[in-house]
Amino acid sequence: MKPNTRFSIIVAVRNGARLLERLLDSLEGQTYGEWEALVQDGGSTDGTLDILTRRRDERIKVVSGPDGGVYDAWNKALDRASGAWIQFLGADDALPDPYVLARAARALAELPDSATFAQGGLALGRGGKPREILARSRAEVFRFFVSGMPLLTPACFFRKTLFAGPGERFNADYRIAGDFAFVAARLRPNNLALLPFVTAYMEAGGLSSAVRTRPLLDAERKRALTEIVLPRAADIVRACIETYGDTANPLNRRV
Repeated sequence: MKPNTRFSIIVAVRNGARLLERLLDSLEGQTYGEWEALVQDGGSTDGTLDILTRRRDERIKVVSGPDGGVYDAWNKALDRASGAWIQFLGADDALPDPYVLARAARALAELPDSATFAQGGLALGRGGKPREILARSRAEVFRFFVSGMPLLTPACFFRKTLFAGPGERFNADYRIAGDFAFVAARLRPNNLALLPFVTAYMEAGGLSSAVRTRPLLDAERKRALTEIVLPRAADIVRACIETYGDTANPLNRRV
């Protein structure tokens, strides 16, 4: 295994006390120790900071203060990141078993330098119990540029070099589609790797939340499609053709 297969797990949180302990337990329970959790707290008032300060693990690093939303919080945390690979988790997400980072370290160490996005499977469930595993084949990734989200962000590892250049950050003007905009501007067939295992668990949101945010999501996706995807239309069509027959997706199943 290459040295410095180190992970920075970035967590943007505001008032996430209800499920935060589960996330922290899943991190501290990893058999692979080369990680840091960069928690960017937006000024929680529900006991989130009390939970974080009770943790004695020096790898959990907390900064609290005002921010301009989740993507501004991610950008602030990126300035502190020391890992070679970045994973973005919410306070209600978790690593699904103690071996996720060990598996990922082995797999990522074998990737060519050109691979900057490494997508695993995403377990979706309630109460910490997976009900469905979502994944993307390479063909689906590029088809989803127009009809959905190409990558499943919590289950994706981003190589730190993606954020190395001037201005290489998430656009904080977006409220809920900034990860789509970032990926849409940078994803190519030759910089995408698929990992054959589950890399994150996500707690399914309520219907009311999905209904409430849908108009904003649609508006922001339309903006990204117009400003980012449309100018790349030829590249994306070419990518769809290149990956057309690559439909292998062994992780997409119910559990």
